[in-house]
Amino acid sequence: MNRKAPVALTIAGSDNSGGAGIQADLKTFTRLGVYGTSALTCIVAEHPGRVSRITAVEPRMVAEQIKLVFEAFPVGAVKTGMLFSSKIIEQVAKQLGKRRGLEAGGGSCDGGDERGGIAQARRGAGDGQVFVSQSNSCDSESG
Repeated sequence: MNRKAPVALTIAGSDNSGGAGIQADLKTFTRLGVYGTSALTCIVAEHPGRVSRITAVEPRMVAEQIKLVFEAFPVGAVKTGMLFSSKIIEQVAKQLGKRRGLEAGGGSCDGGDERGGIAQARRGAGDGQVFVSQSNSCDSESG
């Protein structure tokens, strides 16, 4: 890791085609000179034009990933993608709520511009604030 590069955390699903989700976020972070870390919320089996299956990661596992990233890295920005369920959203909110100066923006499950969300993620000017650019839920779980 380049210790001088800013660090961002993406919390999102995995897109095996590489065109969206954590894979796309990490590619974009790299192009912007940002060291990318991640917390996986779900695994999506898809190709362009067809989603075959989505399996959620256990909410406590999502929380553990976030906790450990913040323990090990000086995270300056958080970007969320598909959080999948209300239970995962609760765990993400709990973990991010422990971070000083957190502000959350809005988003939708039906599409939105992922690049815009990443570009908006930023670190407050030397004050340790963390900004969340996007918050998506594709809740298919009951409850």
